[in-house]
Amino acid sequence: GIKVICDLPGVGQNLRDHPLIGVTWSMKDGHPMDPKNPRTQVMARYTATGSDIRNDIKFAMNSFAVDIVGYGGDVNEAVGMRILIQLSLAKSSGELTLASPDVNVQPNLDFNYYDDEFDRMRGREAVRRAIEILSQRAFVDIVDARINPTDADISSDEKLDEWLLRNATTNQHISATCKMGPESDEMAVVNQYGTVYGVDNLSVVDASIMPDCIRANTNVTTMMIGERMADLISGM
Repeated sequence: GIKVICDLPGVGQNLRDHPLIGVTWSMKDGHPMDPKNPRTQVMARYTATGSDIRNDIKFAMNSFAVDIVGYGGDVNEAVGMRILIQLSLAKSSGELTLASPDVNVQPNLDFNYYDDEFDRMRGREAVRRAIEILSQRAFVDIVDARINPTDADISSDEKLDEWLLRNATTNQHISATCKMGPESDEMAVVNQYGTVYGVDNLSVVDASIMPDCIRANTNVTTMMIGERMADLISGM
């Protein structure tokens, strides 16, 4: 029901993000859990075993971990402590498609997290490293028990893969669905000026024109894209 002005197969494809996984522990009685204190800080960045992508894993310590608010969690009720694991440059990609011609209807988002075996391998290693960290003697007076993944979840690579696929979520760094590239690339949507191929007077200037998700939070890069494209557009 939508008239096609220009058929660009790359629109909505190549959806990228930083898949996020949380490894959670309950805390021993008496350990202070104050919701007013800073909750999350970067803990470590490292390169996964066998990876040629530098610093492709990030750990962040969440000292006041809560259940997912949309599923009954309360932002002021801690379940314990959590290590958040970010896959900073995933091989897997997803897609954004329309659910209806009505612009008021939310589109379909298929993130396709951990579809690639290389992603799953890095995810498995990261989860096991997080468990090893919180099992050290330095945490013996703080950590009570691991909530998830359970021992059954980590009993084999296959079980851990299932857990990763069930629990991976967005880190709110969605990007790359209108990627920049040369006109010879049939999946490219915009050129180096942000101009949409085949459509007059239409530009895209946001995180969707990134060819891939960067290995960092996307906000500053997106601001830079806006500033740079504004200069280019004003000079045309």
